[in-house]
Amino acid sequence: MQTELPGPGETHEAAPSPRFDSDVLRRFESLGDNCELGLVQVAVGVDQMGFFRFNNSNFEALLAVLENGFRDFEDPRYIELETACNDELIVVVPRYGFRYHTFQTAGQVDVDALLAQQTKVLQWLARKMLEDLRSGEKIFLRKDSGDLDEAQILRLYAALQSYGDNRLLWVSCSDDQEKVGRVEPSGVPGKGVLRGYMDAFSQYEDGRSFSYRWFELCRAALQIQDDLPERHGAGASSPARDYRLCSINDSRLRAARLAGGDGGFVVDRARVHGPDGIVTQGDLLIQESLPDSWQSQVREDLETGARVLELPEAGYQVQLRAAYHLFAHSKSELDQRYCDQLRKHFSGVLGEGAQPILLIPEREDFVVLQSLRELVHARMPRLSVPQGAAISVDRLLLPG
Repeated sequence: MQTELPGPGETHEAAPSPRFDSDVLRRFESLGDNCELGLVQVAVGVDQMGFFRFNNSNFEALLAVLENGFRDFEDPRYIELETACNDELIVVVPRYGFRYHTFQTAGQVDVDALLAQQTKVLQWLARKMLEDLRSGEKIFLRKDSGDLDEAQILRLYAALQSYGDNRLLWVSCSDDQEKVGRVEPSGVPGKGVLRGYMDAFSQYEDGRSFSYRWFELCRAALQIQDDLPERHGAGASSPARDYRLCSINDSRLRAARLAGGDGGFVVDRARVHGPDGIVTQGDLLIQESLPDSWQSQVREDLETGARVLELPEAGYQVQLRAAYHLFAHSKSELDQRYCDQLRKHFSGVLGEGAQPILLIPEREDFVVLQSLRELVHARMPRLSVPQGAAISVDRLLLPG
């Protein structure tokens, strides 16, 4: 694999551009700090295992593990369980200060059995991490919360290079909006270190509240890695666009009722606009997805007589294979819109046990979010769509 940055005058033959953001995010491997990148991957359906994916680890501990070849993790004496404030059981490796989620609740599982299982899991993850380091196929990513400098990054890069020809993406936050979402050579000696910039990291208390700029950043890094044509824009919104309103049953739509699904429609090549979850297909807007708050903005086109609505074109876009549209702004709406039997049936239609991603409201309402937690397993992929963003979905399930 080509892993050096192009020099002056150099050109590379472009590799095929990954169409889906799940394909992009699958190429990245977290080197810890916290679980933010892992949750970004989960949000687009990437469920690959990784040693540091949900691991809270400081920089010196990360270096120590890389430099000693993960040897200590063959010894179960170094692994413990503790109970977090929300009663979740957390795996702890005191020698390195590592902590990661089990997604299991104290009092509901056999602690001894869970510890034995997690010991084996951690040993397996260590072996897998060594394989990934030796393959040179991943882009390893380390978040910088403001405590890293070039000398430390050079040490980390040297540790990665001791296993093989690896690429390191060093990500920090920037107030310069021209930099946000972009990736560039870092200036660190060696051509395998890239520098990326985010607008903000998620809070440690809520890793799911990540910035949409992660998608831009990872696309940009992969573009350099594989010399791909750029797909995403820089993030600025495009001019608004008119959409013609039509019913989900309209023959102009590429949509059909899910056979045997009892109340669901599958819409092909749909786009979901944040934060209200309005669904469009081409220049058509599905009337049933339009919230009451937008009805007053619908107007009549004087030339055609069609009812139209102007929507701003999103600057941040994500491409998914399949999703279940779950936008609801009250507990009663949520109860009506989510049906696990319908989701499972849709998954079966997709094939190979595929799991559609849930598109959820961009809400801070505790009642709605608590209801969502009760309805949906915590590890089910989900993604909220903020203002100025859109998600394009090859097959979108609308409960109806």
